[in-house]
Amino acid sequence: MWTLFIALLSGIIGVGVSIFYHRRAERRAVRLQVLCDLFGYKFQLNLDSNNRKEFNKAINEIPVIFHDSKKVLKAHKELYEILNNKDADNNEKDNKFILLYKKIFQDLGLKLEKYVDDKDFLKTLN
Repeated sequence: MWTLFIALLSGIIGVGVSIFYHRRAERRAVRLQVLCDLFGYKFQLNLDSNNRKEFNKAINEIPVIFHDSKKVLKAHKELYEILNNKDADNNEKDNKFILLYKKIFQDLGLKLEKYVDDKDFLKTLN
């Protein structure tokens, strides 16, 4: 009797742990994809707004994908505000983009910023 109970309990615990790690891995994969899209399509920043569909999609997904990261959401809001400020210069806008990238890196636990200069976040190879 105890053997059956322990076998069922261990199975339930095993499934629970498996679901937890699977959800965590999926969440990280989605967040990494948004980061990859931001980097992959950053060359579109040099284009007019009608030709930035992929980049705009990635930037607009941030509040949903990073809904539980206050630092990322704050950086996203600051970027949005500076982009809508007609008096802001390009240097201010660049700094807000860099800040957003860094906050996403921190959220994902990536240490790339140790090896990359701030301006490298905005460079493109097109």
